[in-house]
Amino acid sequence: MIVYRCPHCKRPLEVNDELAGQRAACPHCGQVSEVPAHAVRADGVPVARPAGGVVDVGRSGDEEDRAAAMGLPPDSGPEQHVLTVHPVVFRAKPLRGLALVVLIGGGLCGAGFGLMSVQPWLLGPGLIAAAVGGCWWGWLALQARGTALVITTKRTTEKRGWFGRATKEILHDKVQDIQVTQSFPQRMLGVGTVGVSNAGEAGVEIEMHDIPNPRHIRDVIDAYREVG
Repeated sequence: MIVYRCPHCKRPLEVNDELAGQRAACPHCGQVSEVPAHAVRADGVPVARPAGGVVDVGRSGDEEDRAAAMGLPPDSGPEQHVLTVHPVVFRAKPLRGLALVVLIGGGLCGAGFGLMSVQPWLLGPGLIAAAVGGCWWGWLALQARGTALVITTKRTTEKRGWFGRATKEILHDKVQDIQVTQSFPQRMLGVGTVGVSNAGEAGVEIEMHDIPNPRHIRDVIDAYREVG
């Protein structure tokens, strides 16, 4: 058998030896390409046949299969962006979100009553309450957008800050463990904490709180690292 990778979708293919040099259609993407004369890797380098006639396509082929099965970019080739995730503001702490809604909404209603002379004394306090709530919400949103977990095909990076930037990154080949922590309310709301441990460091190197769909984040990172 000849084992090679489709030049279009990069998925592994297997054909009989007699098809070497002929054109064949990929069952995954439907594109037609020429079958190489020998088994090759994704970068075009021929793969030697070990004893017993079994072709070893290497660990990267297995990782790419897991990523491709999830609809993610392949692990082989140049580094590609996969996913950027920011902490959520309201869903992670619904009571705080409710307080903001009451503060802004109540302040605007009070200011409205004051303008209509129904309760003139409410105009000042209402505007102050709405302004405080708006500034609080803006600050929380700015913090959330300035914090990100960036996943590429090669590494996971934690980024924090707008003006001063602090970053931590772990290559996927060095990931030892991925932790997902969720309380019962967080499971109901679909948020949680993701922690990534580096094989060369003690403890959790990257930790991001209030992340939406944390289990999906773990699965994405798992698709690009050696598991088991």
